[in-house]
Amino acid sequence: MQITITPAAQAKLEEKYQPSENMFILDLDDGVSSLSEQGNCALIQKFKIYRIKIAELPCEFNQEIPSNFSHIYSHPDAEMFFDTTMKIDLNPQNQTLILSGAHSGILSDPLELIDLTD
Repeated sequence: MQITITPAAQAKLEEKYQPSENMFILDLDDGVSSLSEQGNCALIQKFKIYRIKIAELPCEFNQEIPSNFSHIYSHPDAEMFFDTTMKIDLNPQNQTLILSGAHSGILSDPLELIDLTD
């Protein structure tokens, strides 16, 4: 499993990003993880990407997803919804992030970016 982050998406993710201090968590908003606000019973997949301080990474997010940009971690329960090859891109019309899979198409549009570094 891997994630390619396009240059346009990297520019959005780089806002306030400090590689020596921050990392990212890609999480399914299903009510299982400590960051998930709610589960969704409507069979709708909704992912969020969190910018977090390295020292504050919750131990439940122990699955590293290789990427061309930064360390990205996920919850083991979310992996069944991932594609083997994924991409995070920027929607040029509304400047939101999009998570897609090579085989499954759009996984989350928009992919909400939440900053937990403040």
